[in-house]
Amino acid sequence: MRRLLMSFAALVALSSSIAGAQTSSPVIYAVIPDAAGQTITIEGSNFGSSQPRVMIDEIEVVVIASGQDHVVAQLPAAIVPGSYRIVVCKAPKYTVAAEFTATIGAVGSTGPPGPKGDAGNDGVNGATGATGPTGATGPTGAVGATGATGPQGATGPQGPTGATGAQGATGATGAQGPTGTTGAQGPTGATGPAGPTGPTGLQGANGPTGAQGPIGAAGAAGSSVSITPIVAGDPHCPNGGTMFTLNGAASYACNGGPRTICPDGFERRGAICIETQDHLATFTEAADFCNQIGAHLPSAAEMRAAIYASPSTSGGFAGDWVADNVAADQALYVADPNALNPIASASIFDSNYARCLIRIE
Repeated sequence: MRRLLMSFAALVALSSSIAGAQTSSPVIYAVIPDAAGQTITIEGSNFGSSQPRVMIDEIEVVVIASGQDHVVAQLPAAIVPGSYRIVVCKAPKYTVAAEFTATIGAVGSTGPPGPKGDAGNDGVNGATGATGPTGATGPTGAVGATGATGPQGATGPQGPTGATGAQGATGATGAQGPTGTTGAQGPTGATGPAGPTGPTGLQGANGPTGAQGPIGAAGAAGSSVSITPIVAGDPHCPNGGTMFTLNGAASYACNGGPRTICPDGFERRGAICIETQDHLATFTEAADFCNQIGAHLPSAAEMRAAIYASPSTSGGFAGDWVADNVAADQALYVADPNALNPIASASIFDSNYARCLIRIE
């Protein structure tokens, strides 16, 4: 350890001889011990932003704090009052240094400074003599004039690599690159499930009447209607009339003035009488039967009026013919009595139900 300190002291001696050649060389103005005799504050300039090294008579001491113009160092515990050579070596290579002789501790009073002597010529370096005994501490002398700048010393060996610095901030995002070429088309995906059925659209306007088709084949024989005259005084027709019977259902056509009540088998809904029960028949059979009993198949308007007159009992109207023929045994019919528009387009059935209607005063 002593050898290491002596080597460092030799390096300081070399660097101090060339300090004046550096524009940023450190300079010591004053060395101030604290009252307790534990630290010294070195005042000056160009000490550097990094912590320097401090030597007191070839012994390196601990640096407590430092700045460009001051350094605070810890005094050795066994230091005795006296005059000491203070050296500050500037970081990072510690090859540029400043020297100062300071008195530390209680010593005799400082004598008056002597006159400034002429600067002597540089002599030839003699051989290093043996180390003599330490003499008594003399009074602090006046600061001598700055000597001439010595030649620059050789470059010292490269120091070890410093620790890796913190990562820098992320740079700005670069410009967007050109669009790449279009890739090959992927395979067709599986067919998704069918969506829900949309609401029924509004009924479109009637299209133009098509050309008459060829006469169809003769249909099967229809049910026969029996006709029975009714004499005056009958409870169904007080002035007489005719009873028509189809598949067991009887209807009446009465003689006399305007009708004010519905005949048997009919119920009143507003200004119309409509059969309470429908009966199975093709459109042609239904129209013929209603005509024979003095009634008729209800039009779309009459059927709507009958349904709306008593909505709670209109469920039985589903499938009944409406007197709007579009082809042989095909016409409008009641599709859903509870719908906003209960009448559907041409029936695809050849046998629905008949329900005759009579208008009253």
